[in-house]
Amino acid sequence: MSFDELVINSLRKQNMQKNVETVVLLQYEPKNLFYLRKEEDYRFIKHRLEFMKDGYLELLELQNFSPINMASTADTFVLGFVITVGEKIFVFNNIDESNDTLVELNLSELDRYSLFPGQVVAIKGHNPNGNEIIVRKIYDSPVLPVNFFDERDRKVDTKNNSFSVCFISGPFNDDVKTEHFNSPDVYNHFFRSLDQITTMDADYLVVLGPFIENKFLNSSLDLERVRDIFVAKLNAWINKKPFRKVITVPSTDDVHTLGMYPSAPLGCKSASILSLSNPTQFYIDNVLFSVCTYDMLLHMSSTEVFFDVDENASLPESEINHRSDRVDSNVLNTLDSCAPKAQKRTKRIERLSAHIIYQRCFLPCFPPRKVVSINRSECFDMSVAPDFFVICSKLKTFIQRDEGPFIIANVGYQPKIANKQVLRIVVDNNNSNFEERFTTEFEKYDK
Repeated sequence: MSFDELVINSLRKQNMQKNVETVVLLQYEPKNLFYLRKEEDYRFIKHRLEFMKDGYLELLELQNFSPINMASTADTFVLGFVITVGEKIFVFNNIDESNDTLVELNLSELDRYSLFPGQVVAIKGHNPNGNEIIVRKIYDSPVLPVNFFDERDRKVDTKNNSFSVCFISGPFNDDVKTEHFNSPDVYNHFFRSLDQITTMDADYLVVLGPFIENKFLNSSLDLERVRDIFVAKLNAWINKKPFRKVITVPSTDDVHTLGMYPSAPLGCKSASILSLSNPTQFYIDNVLFSVCTYDMLLHMSSTEVFFDVDENASLPESEINHRSDRVDSNVLNTLDSCAPKAQKRTKRIERLSAHIIYQRCFLPCFPPRKVVSINRSECFDMSVAPDFFVICSKLKTFIQRDEGPFIIANVGYQPKIANKQVLRIVVDNNNSNFEERFTTEFEKYDK
């Protein structure tokens, strides 16, 4: 089935069956991973601007944008790709008559802004000399294609109108040490922690990598055998109840990905195990999930340039200008940060969660910090805003409900089995109210 047919089928409402239908919307397959040309950064920026342009034009009710380097004493609207150089912030545009010029932003008239390198924004302001935009307003929330749920498409069989999905993230082999590699019973230690998933009651289980960490790459271990053990553990959960399915999404820390993002699927040959890439988008019934294990949140948080006149009022003027809201050490996951607790949602998390949705990209920060293949920019596009965006970040776990409506959840990077959490999502299609249709919570894995 072609990609277009998959998209069409995913949008067509069908009669409820015993097994809820799954349709993949975005899947990455590796191609020419190590052949990276110099012009690919330029092409990536061009693709991002073209992909985001229509959403901003619709928001602002415009026909087109002015070039960013056009000299004007009157306010105009421009579209730009944010680039930071030291404490200075510039915009770049290579899809119009801007002549590939960097133009600096003068943000002194703004009471609040949140910017990061790689962000695509629309700007209202004037540029008297052609080399500096005096910014009046920044627009960072374009019109989005949204996955709407129509009440008329409720299923007749109300007994099957609800389903549950559980997310759990790796690694799963914290008890396998390097000194065990040459032990004759080393394979008996792999994925012991997954024995506990057999008690997990859900219709779908989404397992996020790493599954087989890259620390095993140069060992004498039979990695095919290790993968077979992993698949056997998943099948044990599947066989506990009819019509169950497992979805796997790898991490760049998995052996088979070679540290590359986007990451190819694990490749499990099983009818009940769906191996997807990182990143990916898929439908379960009429609910759209976006999933990414690349730590975009940490990168965004550490490079964000944030200013709010109310929050920064007590700071010296030298610190107010282009204040960068950096990641503090207490924000990162500690050994017990994954223990169930009341979820604290900070203003930073609210800001960054909104950026993740409205930038419509699985690589919102640019340039990347890890090995990233950008020769196929469309692999990072989020064509439709999801109902759920699930990420794995070293920042603390959270569930953030955003207006739209969207839910962003950070499952976290959970190296210690004793502290693992499971993200449980229950979907009630009998209820069209967003707040009541979805129940989302963390629960302790090792009960």
